[in-house]
Amino acid sequence: MKKQKVRITRRNWDVDFYIDIVTNNGFIISEPATFQVDETKQKSLYGARSILYGTSYEDETAFIERYRCKCGAFKGKLFEGEECPICHTKVEFKDANIEFTGWITLGDNYVINPFYYNKLCDCLGKSTVPEIINRRNIVDVDGNMHLATATEMDEKPKHPFVGIGLIEFRERFEEVINYFKEKKKKKVDELDRILTESSSVFCSHIPIYSTLLRPQSSTSDTYYFNTIDKNINPLFSLSEKVKNAEEIDKHLILSRIQYRLNTLWDENFSLNLMGDYIVIYSANLSNCWKLSS
Repeated sequence: MKKQKVRITRRNWDVDFYIDIVTNNGFIISEPATFQVDETKQKSLYGARSILYGTSYEDETAFIERYRCKCGAFKGKLFEGEECPICHTKVEFKDANIEFTGWITLGDNYVINPFYYNKLCDCLGKSTVPEIINRRNIVDVDGNMHLATATEMDEKPKHPFVGIGLIEFRERFEEVINYFKEKKKKKVDELDRILTESSSVFCSHIPIYSTLLRPQSSTSDTYYFNTIDKNINPLFSLSEKVKNAEEIDKHLILSRIQYRLNTLWDENFSLNLMGDYIVIYSANLSNCWKLSS
């Protein structure tokens, strides 16, 4: 099988979220992936493995929705050719929509789109970005919190933005980038481009692509069981916590969300190294994490 290459394109995830919701091409993930019923694990309707994506081989009624009428009241090959009495359309074969996307929302909180995170690491330095976004707070005996200074940390400051955290980084983004433009002369053009795309750098919505591209199976020679969901589920839990978190906790939670998001991004591309059928999966990233092949 000829391997296909994937070319990354720059996207604004928040814009993509609103387009998907308005066009009924996505849903908000608002529940844990599964719940227990009589000691049996079931998929939640608005979870990360929702049947809204479409059924898969792990379901008892695998792919029943492939044959359906327009309104979905009648499903299954058994009814093929029959007219639905509700929408008056015939039950016909309809292929899966792998562009249908679930979205984890962060409320009024923001993290860095992992594409731009990697771009910033390339421009500012791989260790510089974590130094900026991981908030360093000091809480005194009276419970007052402030940003730790280099003197308090007993270290020589590398730059003025060490430990400001994701929230302040977003608020001072232009200031930070302009500062490093003076330090990173070879990266000025790319930093200027990032500035022009600043509305896309930070996002409050995270796309979770179809379960059809996240197969779960114990049959290793048929389907590869990947680790994607091991990061998606904690991402959802963290997204729920951050919405009502106290300020001191919010910084830490946002850092953990960013870490999980970066890991998820990296794992999507590392799958390309694990066999031809995973290469097909990577080629289909155009329909999941808003990339283009």
